[in-house]
This record gives sequence, structure tokens and C-alpha cells, in this order.
Amino acid sequence: MSTDAPTVVAVLASTTGRNRSFVAIPHGCSSTSLTDFAGEPQVIAGHGRDRYVYSPCEGEFSTTLRIGDVVAAAGQEVVRIGTTILRAPLSGRLRGLTRADAVVALGAKVVEVDPRGPDAQIYGLDERPGRIARGVLEGVGNVAR
Repeated sequence: MSTDAPTVVAVLASTTGRNRSFVAIPHGCSSTSLTDFAGEPQVIAGHGRDRYVYSPCEGEFSTTLRIGDVVAAAGQEVVRIGTTILRAPLSGRLRGLTRADAVVALGAKVVEVDPRGPDAQIYGLDERPGRIARGVLEGVGNVAR
């Protein structure tokens, strides 16, 4: 019997919160939907979703700023989408930023501000992506055996 459904070889997922373990399930099915992991982002220095700026419209993204630049105060202009000005939700350093000249969709996440100031982690792998990378390596190793 043939099916068009893909064969699941491994399921990899990370979690946030108290149990931050990485889950790798080789050669099986996951009883957990990936949507179970949707939700609020990790809280950094007391800020969660409020560190992000989402596009209020479709259009061309423009900015003169770069990842790592300081955001001196909440309300500072950081980007434009077309003629619409988007302002920083809080002070800190830019941790995430859409590429200049990109066309963005309504609701796209376009800016992330890290509120930790000089202690902001803006380069390299943060804790969660690092766990994902280690889990992928582990999963690929298990599948290869």
C-alpha cells in the first residue's frame, strides 16, 4: 500500500521554561504536535513578546541600523516599511532585524530588541538554537546507526 505521506525518521523539538531538554525520537512518530510548542517567547530581563516589533503593513523594509546597535529609548525610530515608521518597544540592543530592502508581509516579525544592554547576546547561538543544533547532530547520528 503506497501513501504520499512522508516517513518520519526523527522528530526534534525544543522547549522553553523549566524543562529545557531537547527531545529526539528516532524511528517513530511523535504524539506531540509542533503547534504544542507554539506560544510565548523566552523572557529576557522581564520582557517576552514585548521585545518584538511586527509589521503593521506589507511593504519594503528600510533601516540604517544593524544588529548590535544600541536602542537608546523606547519610541526610537528603528525602521520604516514604506512610509510607515516603526519604533522600538524598549531600550537595549538590536538582536534581530530584517534585511534592508526586503519586502515584508503584514504581521511579519521584523525587529527584536534585547533589553540587557551591554550584556545582550546578539551574536552566535543563543541557548535554544544551540540545543536545537546539538539535537540535530544527535538525531542524525542515531538515524545513521
